[in-house]
Amino acid sequence: ADPLPTVPDPLIQHLGFPDKFYIVAAFVDDPPEVGVRRVDDDTALLLHALHEQATKGPCTKPRPWSFFETDAQLKWDAWKALEKMPALEAMMLYCRTVEEDNPNWWHLLTATISAREKREIIDTAAECAREYRKFVQAGVLIGPSDAAAPPYLQTEPPSTRAENEDWASASRALAAIGLSGLSDVI
Repeated sequence: ADPLPTVPDPLIQHLGFPDKFYIVAAFVDDPPEVGVRRVDDDTALLLHALHEQATKGPCTKPRPWSFFETDAQLKWDAWKALEKMPALEAMMLYCRTVEEDNPNWWHLLTATISAREKREIIDTAAECAREYRKFVQAGVLIGPSDAAAPPYLQTEPPSTRAENEDWASASRALAAIGLSGLSDVI
């Protein structure tokens, strides 16, 4: 097998949050069978709690009851401990935690797919990010606080916006001259 590239893929090099979180979460939910470093139980518990905080907000469910300590109770305790953490901060910590064990997660996730499929992953993450912003505006998720996240993380980064516009312009130009299929291999 070829070694994984150590240079960041230009598609995700400047990808901001929450977009990056949704792609990393997809990697964790359905990891490739080869090359992934499995996380230990404590890290898995942390990732679960961060994911819940990032996608559902603070834990409002009652603690599961049992005579013995159960996995459900451990998961609840971990999530409840993050109660006041903004969703965006949970997303950033989630990604950082995954990258500690799997720094080449993107290359592992996309090693066997086309450039077009990679672009579809990026587009899907952007749609999820728009949904995240709607949930923050609706008060369902705790939005970024001034101390928790710099303002540039609260919106789509200009570099990502410019890259998306460049991609769309290039695709339109290729389609105009009858080479629309070429954009799949760019």
